Amino acid sequence: MKLSARIYLGYVLPIVVLSALVGFVEWKSHSVSTGIQKIDQEDMVYADLAQNMKLYVVQVQQWLTDISATRAAPGFDDGFDEAAKNADLFRDGIKRFQQYYSSRGEADKIKNINKLLKTFEDYYEMGQQMAHGYIQGGPELGNQKMGDFDSYAEAMTNAIDKFVDSATTNLGAHVDQVQANLDKIKVSVWIALGLGIFFCVAGALINTRRISHIINATIAEISESSTSLTTAANEVADNSQSLASGATQQAANLEETAASLEELSSMTKQNADNLRQASALVGDLHTSSETGKVAMQRMSEAINKIQVSSNETVEVVKTIDEIAFQTNLLALNAAVEAARAGDAGKGFAVVAEEVRSLAQRSAEAAKNTRTLIEESQANAANGVSVSEEALASFNEIGDNLQKVTHFMQEIAAAGQEQADGIGHINRAVTEMDGVTQASAASSEELAATSEQLKNWAHDLNRAVEELAVFVGQHKDKISKQLSKKTKKTQHKADAHHQDVGVNGSSKKSAESASELPEAPNGESNGTAAEELTPSQIIPLEDQDFMGF
Repeated sequence: MKLSARIYLGYVLPIVVLSALVGFVEWKSHSVSTGIQKIDQEDMVYADLAQNMKLYVVQVQQWLTDISATRAAPGFDDGFDEAAKNADLFRDGIKRFQQYYSSRGEADKIKNINKLLKTFEDYYEMGQQMAHGYIQGGPELGNQKMGDFDSYAEAMTNAIDKFVDSATTNLGAHVDQVQANLDKIKVSVWIALGLGIFFCVAGALINTRRISHIINATIAEISESSTSLTTAANEVADNSQSLASGATQQAANLEETAASLEELSSMTKQNADNLRQASALVGDLHTSSETGKVAMQRMSEAINKIQVSSNETVEVVKTIDEIAFQTNLLALNAAVEAARAGDAGKGFAVVAEEVRSLAQRSAEAAKNTRTLIEESQANAANGVSVSEEALASFNEIGDNLQKVTHFMQEIAAAGQEQADGIGHINRAVTEMDGVTQASAASSEELAATSEQLKNWAHDLNRAVEELAVFVGQHKDKISKQLSKKTKKTQHKADAHHQDVGVNGSSKKSAESASELPEAPNGESNGTAAEELTPSQIIPLEDQDFMGF
């Protein structure tokens, strides 16, 4: 059986057992759910209805007894109505039980429910007779009916108790059935769980032994291959690292210089751009100042016009003041003349007084108006002075902004020339860096490839150790075996290098590039395979790595 099939079987078998367990539990759970639903929808409802019917019987007796005791006195005459309501509720319960038993085909229980209804009707009739006896005939007739009613009440009590017991019996039976199903589910779960654990453990033990045997054989083969790969990787890494270090350092220095120049060029360009933007902003500010200067001139002209209008208004107010003065004199003369006329001039004297009063008010108003206009003239004169000062300030600001604009343009031109010069230097350094990078490309690629090969070899050794630990071999034992093989191969490689030298080894590798040995399994290559150096196993020439 294949390894994948064994692993698959080890997972599938427990899943099948657990699936069967889940199906059985689901089937039994459905049965339990049905039983609980039946208890909830039928047994509990009708058991509760039976208890309520018993309460209705007690209420009928209570109301009939109360109205018998009070003999239907005013305010206590609702006993018959309340008893009738409870009797109707009892009859409704009887109808529901008749329908329920009919749907289930239980003829015996239908007969019993009919007998219970007959007993209730007799009981209810005798209770009404007792109450009417007390009301119509007093205690003598009522006490006679009381004895008969007690016998009917006892019979009704026994009948309703049996009925309630019968209704609650079904509830207990269904609860016992549900509990029995739950017990069966528990037993089945434990049995299935035990079988599942047994099959899982048995399958795991069998598959583990077989898989461990296969992996141990694979570890032995991978261990030999990883030892040779590790030795070759170390040799390639040592030879290529020294070759690439000098060129890499030089290229790194040029890269740093180019980066610094690029950053300086970028900053210079940014400064030139900022200067151009600042120059444009200063130009806009100069334009705004010119616009403000024009506005100030217009405002100064408007204030001058206001001042001229105020002067003209003062002349008008002065004329009004003079008219008021003349009117006052005329009113005074009219009053003197009216006094000379005696009684005939009294009416004219009143008119003259009113005219004089108006003349005085006009004079007062003209005086106030003249005061306000004089203040306005003073404010207008002050406004003219302030606007002239603001206009002078705007002119000075405009001149200074024009000078700043000129200076900013000169600075921006100088910054642009500086940026152009740094750009030329940066391009020259970039070309130098390109030449250096091109000369160091093969050595860097060789160093990177050898380092990657070395890492792969270490990863392979670590994977072999972890795989050995996984299948049960001791990690220290595997590590010692790999280390011993690595030292042995490295010693032979060093002896070979001492004989032929580094250059001879490189030449040897170029000549034997097409003669790669097979996997070192110790059978096909023999002694010749053991004498090959890492450079012969993995030849490293520039053209072999040009694609990286």
